[in-house]
Amino acid sequence: QGGRAILSINRDVTARKRADAALRESEHKFRTLIESMSEGLLQVDNDDRICFANDRFCEMTGYAHEELLGKNASHLLLDEEGRELVRRANKQRRQGSTDSYEVQLRRKSGAVIWTLVGGAPVGNADGEVSGVMGVYTDITERKRAEEQLLHNAFHDALTGLPNRALFLDHLQLVLRRAGQRKRPGREEAPLFAVLFLDFDRFKVVNDSLGHSEGDKLLVLIARRLEASLRPGDVVARLGGDEFTLLVDGLRDASDALGVALSRLCWNGPEDELTLTVNAQPALLVHSIAVWRLLEERQREATIVAGHSTTCAVTTAGVG
Repeated sequence: QGGRAILSINRDVTARKRADAALRESEHKFRTLIESMSEGLLQVDNDDRICFANDRFCEMTGYAHEELLGKNASHLLLDEEGRELVRRANKQRRQGSTDSYEVQLRRKSGAVIWTLVGGAPVGNADGEVSGVMGVYTDITERKRAEEQLLHNAFHDALTGLPNRALFLDHLQLVLRRAGQRKRPGREEAPLFAVLFLDFDRFKVVNDSLGHSEGDKLLVLIARRLEASLRPGDVVARLGGDEFTLLVDGLRDASDALGVALSRLCWNGPEDELTLTVNAQPALLVHSIAVWRLLEERQREATIVAGHSTTCAVTTAGVG
């Protein structure tokens, strides 16, 4: 009696401690997963301000975390078309859509990368959609490979000129444009011409110097043809030593022959006419067949001139 007493209330918190430990472990696993992903993660709020970016996204774009947080994500996009695409996609994602799309991003350095973007809406504690989490995969190398495959399908591997397929596409475009301008109320359709070139003595180069030197000569011819034409004209290699040119915007049929003679015979100073393959000068002769298309005969190509002309072109290796 009269002594002091201590009242102790004990509560078992083992379950809570275990739950806290499990939560910390789960957060650690989640953080490790996020930061070790090969894809970039970017979370934006409903105003498209950046709330989170993982290390991979920073690596992809060249920005540090602090340079991204709070900024509008639209500044990362290449152009207005991309911004509009992302705005529509984020609006759909906030409504539950998870479709993916491809978009170009501009890195801090100014370089452009292609990305495949997927994602999903992000909710808050009240169950309301507070933003969008985007998953960005760098597909730049894949896009480059696709572009190279497309280029190879429509260009000559040796000279880099358009091939037969691409030339025919250009020709069909000119034909359609000419047909549209023939309609009442439209301006008169300009004439255009198709020129076929064949270098008659090219076989001598191959036989005397070998095909590798012949290939070099074909490349030089291709560059000379490109330099001889006007902007908008098309030069293509059909195969072997055969080339074809599409010359548009002619005033009359005689312009076609004028182009063939003045532009393709390369009548200029001697030093501008030298095509050096193996330091042995020779004369190359090319034949030109000029086909013209009149506005009243849209699909009937008529030969207006076919001739062989000896042009002062110095090449190599032909005796």
